[in-house]
Amino acid sequence: MALYDKTLSYEIYENKINDLLSQGQFFLAQDKIQEAMHFYPHKNALKKLLGMVYLRTGALQEARDIIEPLTSSILIDEKHLMQTIEKFHLISQKIAPFSTKTIDAKDIKNMGDFALYLHQASQMMQKVQNSDNDHIALLGHIYKSIWQISRKNDDLQKALDLYKKAYHQNPSSHFSAQIALLHAFQGHTEPAIDFARKTIQLLTSESKTTLKAEDQAEKALCYILLHQENPALEIFNILKYTYSGDRQLISTYRRELLELKHAGFSVSRSLFECLAPPTIVSFTGHMIDGQNRSNERFPDFLEPYVKEAMQEVLQTIKAEIGYSAAASGGDIIFLESLLERDGEINIILPFDQQDFITQSVQPAGNSWVRRFHHLMRLAHHTHYATEENYLNDDILFQFGGLICFGESLLRAHTLYTSPHLVAVWNGEKSGFVGGTDDLIARWHDTNTCHIIDTKKLLEKYHHQKTYSLPEKKHSPLHNHLPDNDQKSSKGTLPDSSIHSSSGQRVIRTMLFADVKGFSLLKEQHVPYFIDFLSNLAANMTDCPYKPEFINTWGDAIFAVFDKATDMAYYAMALKKALNEQSAQNTRLPTRMALRIGLHAGPAYKATDPLTHNINFYGSHVNRAARIEPITTPNRIYASEKFIALLAAEESALKTRACQQSQEFNPPWTYEYIGCLALAKKFGEQKIYHLREK
Repeated sequence: MALYDKTLSYEIYENKINDLLSQGQFFLAQDKIQEAMHFYPHKNALKKLLGMVYLRTGALQEARDIIEPLTSSILIDEKHLMQTIEKFHLISQKIAPFSTKTIDAKDIKNMGDFALYLHQASQMMQKVQNSDNDHIALLGHIYKSIWQISRKNDDLQKALDLYKKAYHQNPSSHFSAQIALLHAFQGHTEPAIDFARKTIQLLTSESKTTLKAEDQAEKALCYILLHQENPALEIFNILKYTYSGDRQLISTYRRELLELKHAGFSVSRSLFECLAPPTIVSFTGHMIDGQNRSNERFPDFLEPYVKEAMQEVLQTIKAEIGYSAAASGGDIIFLESLLERDGEINIILPFDQQDFITQSVQPAGNSWVRRFHHLMRLAHHTHYATEENYLNDDILFQFGGLICFGESLLRAHTLYTSPHLVAVWNGEKSGFVGGTDDLIARWHDTNTCHIIDTKKLLEKYHHQKTYSLPEKKHSPLHNHLPDNDQKSSKGTLPDSSIHSSSGQRVIRTMLFADVKGFSLLKEQHVPYFIDFLSNLAANMTDCPYKPEFINTWGDAIFAVFDKATDMAYYAMALKKALNEQSAQNTRLPTRMALRIGLHAGPAYKATDPLTHNINFYGSHVNRAARIEPITTPNRIYASEKFIALLAAEESALKTRACQQSQEFNPPWTYEYIGCLALAKKFGEQKIYHLREK
C-alpha cells in the first residue's frame, strides 16, 4: 500500500503548508511537504519549504544539505569572473592592432580560451539574474542557526561572508540587515551601525505599503542597533497586532532580540512584550465525581466555579495553545475555555477512544459525551498515547499525561518558549498511578504550574449545593452541539483475566538494533564476528546505564529500560562502541554499522514459560522492532512517543539541576524526520533522529 494514495493540486498543498508554518506547526508542515514532494518532486519551492522546516525543528545539517545545492549556482564566482576579465584584458592588448598584425595560432588559442571563459561567465550571470534570493537568505539563516548552537566564531563568519557576497551582487535590505546584525553579534559596532543605516535608507525609500512583515521587523532591529528604541517599539507594536497569528514570524524576531541583548545592546522589556511567544499550556485535572464517590472531590455543582477560575488562569497567563486529554470535568472545561479564547486545542487520548469514553466520560452523563465528541471535531490535532485498549491498566493514564507534557515541550521548543501546566486538583495525594497528583509531581517546573484548588472552592461554595444551585454557565460552544444524544455504546471493558500472570502492563522504553553487514558474512567469518561482539560487550562494561533486560539473537539486540534518558545514553554509547570496534577490526570482510530503533509504550513484563527468564511482550514491543529496519545504518531513529517522554524527562532534570546550581547538558539532540511507513506493513510512525550534538 502506498504511503500517499491521493493527490491535491500544487496550489492547495502550498496553501496548506504555509498555513501550518504560520501557526508554528512545523512537524505537521513537514509531513505535508513530504507528501507534496511525492507528487511534485521537481518543485524547488517545496525543497525550500522543507529546508525551512528542518531549520525550525533543529535539523540543521539536513536543512543545509537541501539548500546548499540550490544556492551553489546562483552566487557569482568572483574568482572565475576575475579570470575572465584578466583574460579579456590580455587578449585585447595583444590583438587590438588588427591592421598591423597577423593573428597567429597562439592568439587563436587565447581567443578560444577567452570565448570559453566568456560563455561560462555568461551562463553564471544568467543564473544570477534569474536567481531566487530567498534560497540565499535561507542558507544564511541556516549558517546563523548553526552558530547559535556551536557559538563558534567560524560558523558566524561563514554566515556573514555569505550575506556579504549576496549583498555585493544584489544590495537588498534583507542582506544589509543581516550583515548589520551579524557584525553586532561579533561586537563590531562600526560596521553594524553602517549597515543598519543602509538598511533603513533602503527600506525608507520604498513605499510603506510594499514592506513585508519581515522588512518591517528588520528595520526595527536596525533602529535598535542605532539606539533608537521609539521607532523600533512603534514598528513592533504594529507587528504585534497585525501578525499576532503568525507564530513563526513572532518567534523568529524575538530570538533576534535575545541575541542583541546577549551582545550587549539595550533591549527593553517593552520590546520583548511586543514579540511575546504564544503561551502553551498542558492540562491535568480531576474528573466530575461519579455517583458512587464517598468523598467529594469535584461534584457536578462545582463546574461553573471551576470554569470561572479556569478562565481567570488562562487570561492571566494569556494561554493560546493547549494540550490535554478530554475526560469529563477538568479536561473538557479546559478545552472549551481555551476555544472560547480563540485558542488552539490538541487532544491526546491515553488509549482507545471507546474505552476512554466508557472509562472517563460516560460516567458523568451523556451531556459530557456530546461535549467530548464536539471537541474532538473542533480539535486542531488529535492523537493517542497508545491506541490499545485500557484493560484496567491505570499506568496508561500516567503514560498519556507524560506524552501530553512531552508534546507541549516539543512544540514550545520550536517557538522558543516554555510551556505551563494548569491543573484542577483538591490538593490531596491519592496514590493512584496516573492520577492528577501523580502527574503534577512529574511536571518539570513548579513556577509554571497553576493549581485550581477544588477543595477551597468546595469550602467557599458548599452552601450552594444545599440550598440553591447556581445556573450553570455553559460554554457558548454548547449551542452548536448536535441535538441527538450521541449515546456511546457503553459496552464492557475487556475482562482483566486476559492479563498475564505476572500482572498488568508497565511503561518501558525499548531498543531494537541489528548489525548492518552481518548478512554478507560467510561461514568462516562467524567466529570473528563472535569475537567482535565479545569485544563490543567488553567496551560497554564501563557504560553506567544498564538495561533492565537485554537479549540477542544472531546480530540482533533487544534491550529495555525504565527511563528514556537512560536509554538515550545507552543507545549512543552502544553506537559509539560498535563504531570504535569496527574501525579496529581487520578480520571481517566488511565494516559493521548499527541500526538502532527506539520506542516507548506499555508492555507486559512476564516470566518466559520456556526459559524461565523475564521477558517483555505486547504490541509496542512489536512496534519498536519495526522501527529498526527502516533506520539508516549508523543512525538512531526514535518514535514520537519516545522523544516526547525523553523531552519530559530532560526538562525535569534540567529544572532539578538548576535548583541545585548545577547543569544538565545531555550529549544528544533530536530532529524530526517525518511520518514513515514501518516494516512489514505495521502502519506509519512519526520518526525522529537522535544524534550527538
